[in-house]
Amino acid sequence: MKSTNGFETYLQADITFLGLVSLWFLSSWVLLDWDQRIAQLRSTYKFDGLDNKGSPQLETATPTSTEKN
Repeated sequence: MKSTNGFETYLQADITFLGLVSLWFLSSWVLLDWDQRIAQLRSTYKFDGLDNKGSPQLETATPTSTEKN
């Protein structure tokens, strides 16, 4: 088994710590950004949680008189 000196041990600990901190920072930033995106979508499409009133998919999906058999 190879023995490491103190500098390599501290370097590995620093790299691990920086990796965990950057992972936490990126995940919190993505979650905050996701909350803002959801709020923007809810205000844009007026989603009330039960049905999609006001969403463009329902407006374009209504059949016209020629599509009804």
